[in-house]
Amino acid sequence: MASAKTIFTLPAQSFCCSRKSNLRSASEFTAIPFCVEFQRLLRQKKPDIIIPGISVQDLLYIVVALYDVYLPNIGVEDLQACICARGAKTTVLIRDELEVVDEYKQKASDNGKSDCSTTIVENFFIKKEEKEKSWMLSAIFSDSESSDEDNEIESIKEDKERFNTDMKKFITCVQERRKQRNQMQDTGASISPQSIGIESRIVAAMTFQRSVLKSKEVVVRLLLLSTRKRYQHSGAGHYMVELLKDPSFVGAYDAILTHADQDAVTFFKHCDFNDDVLLNSKFREFEEEWTYTTTMSFFPPFNMGKKHFMDIKDIEVEMEFWKTKSLAAYQTQTILMNKMFLEIKTLRKQSHNQ
Repeated sequence: MASAKTIFTLPAQSFCCSRKSNLRSASEFTAIPFCVEFQRLLRQKKPDIIIPGISVQDLLYIVVALYDVYLPNIGVEDLQACICARGAKTTVLIRDELEVVDEYKQKASDNGKSDCSTTIVENFFIKKEEKEKSWMLSAIFSDSESSDEDNEIESIKEDKERFNTDMKKFITCVQERRKQRNQMQDTGASISPQSIGIESRIVAAMTFQRSVLKSKEVVVRLLLLSTRKRYQHSGAGHYMVELLKDPSFVGAYDAILTHADQDAVTFFKHCDFNDDVLLNSKFREFEEEWTYTTTMSFFPPFNMGKKHFMDIKDIEVEMEFWKTKSLAAYQTQTILMNKMFLEIKTLRKQSHNQ
C-alpha cells in the first residue's frame, strides 16, 4: 500500500481542459500527484522536502486556502483539524514548474497580464479576518465563567494568531512573486522559475482517511476534495477519485464513503457513487460530523485491485450466500407479520369477550 508512507510521489499525469474550463493559455497540462500525511510530517524537527523549493508549511497553507475558498461552509479550523488529523492523508496535484513558466511567457507574449495565482490566498485571508471577528464577538457573550474555558479560549486564540501571522507571511511572498512577474512582463524580461510559487502550480487536493466500522468493515473516507476553478472539467477531480478507488494506493477496503455537497452529488454519481439512503444508513456513525451534505458510497467490484480475475466459483458462493441471507430476512419478516396478526386477533377477541 503506497499511502502507508508519510510522503510519496506518483507518476506525472496529463490532463486536457474542456471548453468550459477557464484555463486560457493551454488546453493540456501536466501535474504530479504528491501524497502527504501532514500530521506525521509536521511533528518532525526537520520535515522532509516534498516538492523542491516548497516548504511543508507553505504546502499546508495553500491546501487549507484551496479548501476554504471552494468549500466555504466548513471553516478554517475544521479544515486544519481534518487535514492534520491522525491517519489523514492529502493528495495534491502540482503542475510542472517549467510548464507553468512557459505558460506565463505565453501570456506575456500575448500582452496579457491576467494573473489569478494569488486569488485563492487573498480570498482565504479576507474570509479568515471576517471569521476571526465573528469568533471574538461570540466569546464576549459566552455564558460560562469557567477559568478552564478561558484558558482554552486563550490557547485557541494564540494558535489562530500564530496561523494568521504565518499566513500573512505566506501571502506577502505570494504578492512579491506576483510583482516580480508583472515587472518582468513590463520590461520584457523572461519569467524566471524563482517567481513561480506553489500558488501558481496547485491544481487540486484530496484528503482521505481509513476507518473501521463496528462491523469490522474497512471504509476509506473521502473527507475533502477540491479543484481550482480554472482546472475544473479537465478530469483532475475524476482522476483523484479513481486514484482513491485503487487498492494499491489506499489498501484493501470494503467501501469508500463521502459526504457530498449538493453541487457535488452529480459529480460523485458519475464516479459510480451511490446516494441510496437505506444503503448508506450503515454509515450513520459518521453522519454527525457533517451537515447539509448527502452521504454517498462506493463499493468495489470483486476483482478490483487483483492481478487475476476472481474464480467464478467464488462469485457463485457469494451469490448463494446473498440468496440465503435474503431468504432468511424474508422468512423473519413473514414470521413477524404473522405473529403480529395473531396478536391483534387475540387482543380483539379478548376485548370482544369483555
